[in-house]
Amino acid sequence: MMNYQKGFSLLEVLISLMFVATVIFILVEQQIQTKNNLIQMMHRVDASHYLDQIDEHLLFEMTHIPTPSPPYRFELIHTDDTLLLQLKWTDNLSMTRHYG
Repeated sequence: MMNYQKGFSLLEVLISLMFVATVIFILVEQQIQTKNNLIQMMHRVDASHYLDQIDEHLLFEMTHIPTPSPPYRFELIHTDDTLLLQLKWTDNLSMTRHYG
């Protein structure tokens, strides 16, 4: 008399669970990376907007330069032949415009 097995073995179930857990982990990691990229893109858009406003004020020689709101820090560096506008929002992320 032959014994027919119905269902899945414990090993098959564990391998399937490991596969599903790995796929879920990859999807969550992708979601986190996409969110971080979106946040950085929004910071770049805001920084570009602030630099445009500052650029317009300098172009029309207005006395008051608009100050960006936190987390942005603005630096105006003027050398003999170059004007440098730099807007930082973290220690390693910034946007710079050169004129000269």
